[in-house]
Amino acid sequence: MSYTNRIAADVAHEYRALDDLDHHLEMFMMGFEQDHPHENISDVEMTFEKRIITSRTAFSGNYPMSLRFVNCYFQGEVNFYSGIFAKKVSFEHCLCDDEFYFYPETEFKDEFNIINLVVHRQVYVNGGKFAKCLWSIGEMGTVTIAGGHFEELNIGYWGGTELRELTLDNRRSSGFIKVSGENSRIEFLLIFQSSKDLIISIEDIALNILSIYRYRNDAGFRLTNIKPIVIEHPSEISIAESYLGKAEFYSVDFRQFEIVSIVSTHLTDVSFVNIGWKFAIKALKGSRVGKTAEEDALLPMLEALKKDWFAETINGDPLREDKGVRQYFTHQRETYRQLKFALGKQGDVINEQKFHTLEMRAYDNSLPLSADFWTVLIIKFSFWFSDFGQSFIRPLNALLIGQFLLMLLFINAGGIKDVTLSLGNSNIQGFQMALEKYFFLVNPLRKIDGNQSWALVVVDLIMRIWASYMLYNIVRATRRFIK
Repeated sequence: MSYTNRIAADVAHEYRALDDLDHHLEMFMMGFEQDHPHENISDVEMTFEKRIITSRTAFSGNYPMSLRFVNCYFQGEVNFYSGIFAKKVSFEHCLCDDEFYFYPETEFKDEFNIINLVVHRQVYVNGGKFAKCLWSIGEMGTVTIAGGHFEELNIGYWGGTELRELTLDNRRSSGFIKVSGENSRIEFLLIFQSSKDLIISIEDIALNILSIYRYRNDAGFRLTNIKPIVIEHPSEISIAESYLGKAEFYSVDFRQFEIVSIVSTHLTDVSFVNIGWKFAIKALKGSRVGKTAEEDALLPMLEALKKDWFAETINGDPLREDKGVRQYFTHQRETYRQLKFALGKQGDVINEQKFHTLEMRAYDNSLPLSADFWTVLIIKFSFWFSDFGQSFIRPLNALLIGQFLLMLLFINAGGIKDVTLSLGNSNIQGFQMALEKYFFLVNPLRKIDGNQSWALVVVDLIMRIWASYMLYNIVRATRRFIK
């Protein structure tokens, strides 16, 4: 259905059909030289308002004057072939039943502005040279930037933009591309491939899916104050197999997004400022990136592990022994390690410590059951009794409970004179004596009793080691924010 059907009946008489725009422009330029021999055509602004261009449009050749299209309907595709535009070009509140396509030979020497353009198929930039471009495209359109040099391309400048999909394929692009606008809504924003001469800035927009895949940042990348739209699709930020270099993230709250996934990506030089971290970061490719069958099968396996860590596969093997599952946690560990390192360099001690904990847990999950026993035991102990130095309560509880159980063994072996274990013959004096001895035994540096039997010496040694380990974890937790 053509967009011309939207024209209200009471204003339809104001619109005029134009069959061949290319021929019309050619005849105008030829006639201008004859009719105005002493005037400069570059000073002319040629305006088309309320026109219905019924045929395919192909801009080619030299256009020395300004071109302005206002409230125009293009029923065919609009192609920019080898056109050279010396002056400003603008499309304002126009609609196209087909597509806008830009070929590499196109050159805009002055501003090229698109203000609230509605395109049925897509806007596709395959190359060309562009001066300053200020664009706004509505009604959930599709834009693909697959080439071209931009002095500045600002998508969303005119009060925001509404796009179903914006793709930045950077292999043949250069200059500066900015996507902005507080009222801008983009369902899918896809960034991939690299260009050493392209700066990308994503600012103040709402989106559902941001997918950065095999992107290399050599010139500059900035992500500022983005938020999810959250309509029928789950919100997601995915960064996979990319090199972010010295990228800059400002005021991004990852907690607002349902899924945050980072895998096989260089992060250690990224600058993070005022970030709300989502600590459950997946190590999977995004939903808009082609995955292998093995990668697709990982998600249900990981969900099964959440419910039952001892789950088995159909062949009877433990699920956590699966090669893909262990590789997943290895990738996750590397992501946490790089985030820990990046935040440590920036002095964010709090989140650095948090990501250290997550790194160690991912490391634990990546180890097969047949791994070195002592390595597994040390990691488990560090998690159970201190949360890798993050918890004050865990070592305190472990100290009090463990010391109590060891003291019961100590009393039963005759380690405290005049104190025995008896519920039927208990008294307050014995309880007070046992309580005093309990806190005395918490001190691992207490004086050694040379009259103890070998059994008491062993229990006493275990108590000293236990108390020392827990006291160390308590002190460590209280100093975790101090460098």
